[in-house]
Amino acid sequence: MNRYYISHPFTGNEEKNKADADRIRAALKEARPGICFMNPLGMFGNDDTDYCAALADAMELLSVCDAVIFCPGWENSCGCRAEKAFAMRQGIKIMYLQDFPEVMRRMGEEKAEQDMMQALNDDSARPFATVARMEGGKIVFESDIDR
Repeated sequence: MNRYYISHPFTGNEEKNKADADRIRAALKEARPGICFMNPLGMFGNDDTDYCAALADAMELLSVCDAVIFCPGWENSCGCRAEKAFAMRQGIKIMYLQDFPEVMRRMGEEKAEQDMMQALNDDSARPFATVARMEGGKIVFESDIDR
């Protein structure tokens, strides 16, 4: 089974970036079940772990992979750029998430749904308290009046 490493920005908003990378890994696995997709975010250490030590561990994982997939925003991440330089030097196949249109489409749909739900639940945009949530593929509204 081929092993593909997912290179995703980490620092700046660690929890969001971990969650995004997890969603991307799941979407890739669903689209290409015959490939083992490895998401290094959160695999190495904890909040106290030295960044360089965690990056060294990630490079060790990358060294045994057949390919690396760079996610949007990689070019602004020192860690992702280091992973790309390492992959190039080691002769590891370089790919981009855009090379997986079915995953990009799914991620775009999920992002659009998240943005819509955030806008619907934005308190400043409503004259009274209403909460929107997805239920069975439909948007359900609940107001303070209904509670």
